[in-house]
Amino acid sequence: MALTRSALSSAFIKYEKLAGNVLPTNMDVLNHYYFESKRLSETNPKFTRKAPAFNDVKEKVVQDVADLWMKANLPTVNLIRIKTKLKELIKKFNLTRKRAKKITKCDIFDEDWLTNLFDVCKCKCSIEENPSLKNKKLACSCVFEDQIPSEEIDFLKD
Repeated sequence: MALTRSALSSAFIKYEKLAGNVLPTNMDVLNHYYFESKRLSETNPKFTRKAPAFNDVKEKVVQDVADLWMKANLPTVNLIRIKTKLKELIKKFNLTRKRAKKITKCDIFDEDWLTNLFDVCKCKCSIEENPSLKNKKLACSCVFEDQIPSEEIDFLKD
């Protein structure tokens, strides 16, 4: 059975804040974005007839995501890049909503990109596992300031 756009949105979006102790997935960031959008539309009389635009909500969401990554003691990209990633994520979600009539509910929930980490770490190098040493090491060619600290490799991999 095909879903409508509003049914798809209600199936996905939980309107909740980011958890303060876990790095966010794409779904978590979407939930937080729509939570902040809903909160802003309820508290600001400017948005009684229409929903807030992306530019009205983005600053709060970007700052919350950046603060969460700073807690993890990992080097992050700048706020402008986080805004761009957020905009791309929302665009991708809206495109998924637009094609909702063509796909079934179970197909939508199998979308891998929703469960992926909303990664704003500067270092994108691969983490290799060495079974003989029973530890993980980062094969990194980044500048020293952008490298992930060795004590945080297990945390990021997890």
